[in-house]
Amino acid sequence: QQVISPISTSVKEVLLRSGDKVEKGDPMMLLDDEFIRLEYESLEDQYELKNNKITRLKYEYDKNIKDLDYENKIKNLQLSSLESQLADAQRLQEIGSATQEEVDQAKLNLEIAQLEKKKLENELAFSEQVLAGDKRNLELEARMEQKKLKELQRKLRETKVTAPRAGVITWIS
Repeated sequence: QQVISPISTSVKEVLLRSGDKVEKGDPMMLLDDEFIRLEYESLEDQYELKNNKITRLKYEYDKNIKDLDYENKIKNLQLSSLESQLADAQRLQEIGSATQEEVDQAKLNLEIAQLEKKKLENELAFSEQVLAGDKRNLELEARMEQKKLKELQRKLRETKVTAPRAGVITWIS
């Protein structure tokens, strides 16, 4: 049976000579693995960077969501205050202590705050979707790099060419 290099690289060392007996799995030759090893190490670093980005994005996501939630709670408090101010202005107008302009201003302030709250809720929903999508993209990229790492690990193993079955070496080229 002819044994061919499983990967395209140069032979580093031939471990056997013609006439040597081999058992299945015995090492026959070593192939140059420097390029594959460097590629593997580089991809391993990229994979780690990607995982760090995923972690950072998760923290950023949690922080942004928490911040928006706090802003939403603050806006709720402001709305309650503005509703009270409007009710006070309306009561004062009934007894003649406030003008229509003061009541209108209180209504306007309340409407502005309500719109700001809707805008904040929209931003919160948008941020949740976008950040979740970004995280998913990074996870997919990391998974692709993990598959490439497995392929390079296989190639590294193939730099040690072994006998496919027991026999005698008859010819080395």
